[in-house]
Amino acid sequence: MATQAGHYVVLARKYRPATFDDVVGQEVVATTLRNAITAGRVAGGYLFAGPRGVGKTSMARIFSKALNCRAGDAPTPTPCGACDVCRAVERGEDLDVIEIDGASNRGIDEVRQLRDAARFRPARSRYRIFIFDEVHMLTTEAFIALLKTLEEPPPHVKFVFATTELHKVPETIISRCQVFTFRRIRAADIATRLAGIAKREEIAAPPEVLRAIAVWARGGMRDAQSALDQLIAFAGANVTLEAAERALGILSDDALLRALAALRDRDPAAALRAVGEVEARGYDLARFADDLAEAVGAALKARAIGPDPDLLDEAPERVARLEAALAGISSSALLYLQETLIDASRRLAYTESGRRLLDALFLKLTTMEDLGALPALLDRLGALEASLTRGAPPGPGFLPGREAAAQRAPAGEGRPTAQPSQPPSSSSSPPPAARAVPVTPPAADLAAADRRVDPAAFARPAPPAERGKEGVAAAREVWAAVRARLNDDPALATAAARATPVRIAARNVLWLAFRREERETARQSVEQGRARVEALLSEVLGQPGAKVSLVDLDESDASAPPAAPAGGEKGAAFAASAAPPPGTGATPTGGDIGDNGNDRADADGGASRRPFASGPPPAAAGSRPRPERLVGSHADRRREELEQRPAVKRLVERLGLVVEQIEAYDEGGVGEAGVESAAPAPVEEEAERE
Repeated sequence: MATQAGHYVVLARKYRPATFDDVVGQEVVATTLRNAITAGRVAGGYLFAGPRGVGKTSMARIFSKALNCRAGDAPTPTPCGACDVCRAVERGEDLDVIEIDGASNRGIDEVRQLRDAARFRPARSRYRIFIFDEVHMLTTEAFIALLKTLEEPPPHVKFVFATTELHKVPETIISRCQVFTFRRIRAADIATRLAGIAKREEIAAPPEVLRAIAVWARGGMRDAQSALDQLIAFAGANVTLEAAERALGILSDDALLRALAALRDRDPAAALRAVGEVEARGYDLARFADDLAEAVGAALKARAIGPDPDLLDEAPERVARLEAALAGISSSALLYLQETLIDASRRLAYTESGRRLLDALFLKLTTMEDLGALPALLDRLGALEASLTRGAPPGPGFLPGREAAAQRAPAGEGRPTAQPSQPPSSSSSPPPAARAVPVTPPAADLAAADRRVDPAAFARPAPPAERGKEGVAAAREVWAAVRARLNDDPALATAAARATPVRIAARNVLWLAFRREERETARQSVEQGRARVEALLSEVLGQPGAKVSLVDLDESDASAPPAAPAGGEKGAAFAASAAPPPGTGATPTGGDIGDNGNDRADADGGASRRPFASGPPPAAAGSRPRPERLVGSHADRRREELEQRPAVKRLVERLGLVVEQIEAYDEGGVGEAGVESAAPAPVEEEAERE
């Protein structure tokens, strides 16, 4: 082993680069400095920036030797390393090459001393060179005091600054220097360098051990050399991978592969055992998560670009093992896994309960649903949106989970079949308004609710054209046609684009809603161009005298124009079925089912709600009689308070839209099955939940 004056010299110092060719992984910087010396274009200030242990200070010393080497009469790109100047610079003892630690000499007084020393010529060399390490630690005042000297240094003075945090160096300093960025060294280059050191030190080090050390060093040559020095002290002349794992806490690929295989196989027990094994070895859990993320990223890159050595800093055999461990997992799932592990590594670095956090993460990853079906789900949602935009019924299977639940339902259990439209009968049977409307319980299961609607009911043909255009989808279609005819008026077209078509009432009144903050802008512009908008609306609808009604978006439920109940006779029957018993003197503000979205105003233009159709509905078979409610009772007051809440308004509006959509697919109006499936929970319970 090497000694100096009876003391051991560590490998990082003993095998420090002595020439530009010895620097590993920084060829661009070395070539630029060599060419500058050869051409005589040496600047007054240089700034070396990069992570620790990549050769910044070593490059500064080599540059100093090249400028002051006494083997020739001028600076040379190949210093001899044998003259007294070169040897003194290597030891850090040269009088004209002054190394300053920025962390301990960071004040303005130290910078003043540096400026005074820069005035004097070098003692024996060509240049007086100041190597300022960790220059970002200087104070703001010290940087300011250095500006003038750095901008116009004496001819015999050169400055070399080194920093690991370039963003902390003021721009005024950076602009006065030539900046060189040092990059992390590839693991393969570090392993090659370690192999040469081990050979010269007569150490038997297998390639997998050196590779593991190189990966563990994360691009730092000094870290790798220090780790090899420590491993030799632990294991002697014959180092092994097991010794490296024990002495350095290096995690082998086998442990990583076991953890990745557990995630791939969705095996929670194996995943937790892998975490416990890593913790038992004393390995940092944050580093473990980071290593897993790096392994997943290597497999992803190899899957995308193949084994490209320029883009993939991994051994081919290691990449093959990682791909085999992650086979069968989709690329989208691997991307999610990598992002999750990176986030976990960041969180684990700042927590004292790392084991609990990592256990929870692995349980989540091993029990979550497969992400491979996400693109297919997006495709189904896109198809559903397109079908609703066209006004066509959704195709079969657009919601496989609910359809499967409906298929699992026993025959005849709450699944009424579509009945053909029958003409009115003159028999003495009670009219449709006399039939009780069942209400879906608020806690009903979604699958059970789906079983109450026959999917075949949505496959009926579109309603006849003579019924006119009604509903939200029709309103959007009509408004889009009107806007297309406004292209010659950009101002009006822009204002029209801010309107939200809500519905078409009375077949020729288009209801447009604007946000409250747009009342003075878009709504006013449309109001000024109302005549032309209504003329185009009449043209699109094919009905003269068409009108538009402008309301605020957040008050649309209270500002609707007068309209007849949707669904014709059956819609009126539905409204009548929710009326209170006669003789109570009560004016209902919403039944147990709520407002259907169409009967919202009377002759005063929507200022007050119109009561439902009067008449007592007969009690359903087997149901309990409905008790009468007194005027001003607590229940009525509570109902009135709830109906003023925005949540209740939205619920009532949603119920109206559902009834309209069901009515659009039913030529005969809203059937019992459609109402039963579309009716939400009672108003009071829905509002309380929201």
